[in-house]
Amino acid sequence: MPVGAGGISLLVGQVRYGGAATQDRFAATLMAAIEDGIVADAVIAGSGREATALWQLRKACTEWCFAQGRLVPHDISLPPMHLPAFCARAAGIVAAIDPGARSHIYGHLGDGNLHNLVQTAEGAAVSEAVNALVVEMGGSVTAEPGMGRGKARWLPLVADAPGIAAMARLKAAFDPRGILNPRRVLGAG
Repeated sequence: MPVGAGGISLLVGQVRYGGAATQDRFAATLMAAIEDGIVADAVIAGSGREATALWQLRKACTEWCFAQGRLVPHDISLPPMHLPAFCARAAGIVAAIDPGARSHIYGHLGDGNLHNLVQTAEGAAVSEAVNALVVEMGGSVTAEPGMGRGKARWLPLVADAPGIAAMARLKAAFDPRGILNPRRVLGAG
């Protein structure tokens, strides 16, 4: 991942689920990263209470980011191997639109889900450019929250016609009277 002035903080979870061999590999990889100067500091939770405290820090990211001022949120997903290139390219694209913009990026690196919150007065242009980059790189403009009205026009770029038809059939199955968000995303009842 490209490192800006703020650096990168990485919270790794679920290492314990792989057993002792996974924990040993993780510790060796972490030590190598420290020795190579890639990692400046590391904390490993020694108890469930410490792990919970670290996750509370992660959850506080959203609150802190939104306390910084008006943000344009992007909850995107990309193939994990493309995350470093996306971060680098997105930074350049955002800076070209608004040189004073600040991006706050955090997420779930293992599954390619990024929360890219951009502090900018150029929200529409930034969203258009970031979403176009995500699609170009084979990702989805929506990860956790799903496709809403604000992103509906991007649906044909991230799902093919049979996929969209399947979504419409599922919506009809769960909402046969068409009363839940009628014509908001899929256009039909």
